[in-house]
Amino acid sequence: MLLSRPIHAALRALSVTFGLLCGAGTAAADPAMWVVKDADSTVYLLGTIHVLKPGVNWRSAKLDAALKSSDEYWMEADIEADPAIAQTYAINFGMDSRRTLAEAVGEANFAKFVALAKRYQIPTEQLHRMRPWLAAMVLTRAQVMGTGYDPELGVDRTLEREALAAGKPIKPFETASEQLGYLADMPDKVAAEMLVQSLDEVEEGMKLVDALETAWLAGDVKQLQRIGPDKMRKEAPELFDAILARRNANWVKQIDAMLKGSGTQFIAVGAAHLVGKDSVPDRLGKLGYKVERY
Repeated sequence: MLLSRPIHAALRALSVTFGLLCGAGTAAADPAMWVVKDADSTVYLLGTIHVLKPGVNWRSAKLDAALKSSDEYWMEADIEADPAIAQTYAINFGMDSRRTLAEAVGEANFAKFVALAKRYQIPTEQLHRMRPWLAAMVLTRAQVMGTGYDPELGVDRTLEREALAAGKPIKPFETASEQLGYLADMPDKVAAEMLVQSLDEVEEGMKLVDALETAWLAGDVKQLQRIGPDKMRKEAPELFDAILARRNANWVKQIDAMLKGSGTQFIAVGAAHLVGKDSVPDRLGKLGYKVERY
C-alpha cells in the first residue's frame, strides 16, 4: 500500500524539506499560504516543493503580490547555491572509514544499491563507505533528477532569483551545514532501515510524487498533512524530530524576532513545515500570534 512504511515518510520529508521531489501538473495552482500581522509587521508564509519539471504552473496573483510587497526573502538554506559546502559536508560526515555500507544494510541490499547507482549513473567507487543517510539522499536525488526534475526550476530558487533581482535581502534560516546536519545526526540504524525499504520499494516510492504534487498545487492542507507530517510522526518519529520538529522550533524563534521588529517578510519553506501539529503556524499560534490563511 502506498505510504504505508517508514521509507515513505522519509521520501515525504525529503520531498518537501530538502528539495528532492516534485512532479509536473496542469491544474490551476493555489499553493497554501499564511500571513501573520501585528501593528507594524507582516510575515507571509509559503509552503513549497523545491524541484520541478519544466512547464509546471504554480504561480498565483496573491503569491506575487505578497512577494512584491516584502522587504526581505527568507528560505531554509541555499544548498544549491554552493554545492561545495554540501560536498565537503558529505565527505566529513557522510562517509565512514570504519564500517562499510554493506555491513549496515546487508550484502544483498548493498548489491541492490550498487545496481541502482549504475542505472542512474552515480559513480560507484565510494559507495561502500557511505553512511546510510547519505546513500539514501544520493539515491533519491538521482532517481528524480534522472526523470527530468530540476532544482533550478524549484519554487524556492525561482523566488530567490526574483527577490535578488528586485534588490531584496536573502535571509536563510540555517546554513547548509546545519541543514545537512539534521540528517547526519540521525542514528545509522534508523537511516539504514529507511535505505533498505527505499531499495525494496523504488517504484512505489516514486508514485508518492503524484499525491504530493496534486495536494501542493491545490493548496490541500489536510491532504498534505495526512501524507506528510502526520504519517511521518507515526511511522518515523526520529526523522520527524530531526528534520521537522527541531527545525520548526528554531525557525519560530527567528520569526518571533521578526514580528517584534517591523517591516514585511516573505518566507518560503517546505510545505511539511507549515501543516499539522508542531508546524511553524501551530507554534506561532501557541506564542499568541494570529496565523491566518492568505
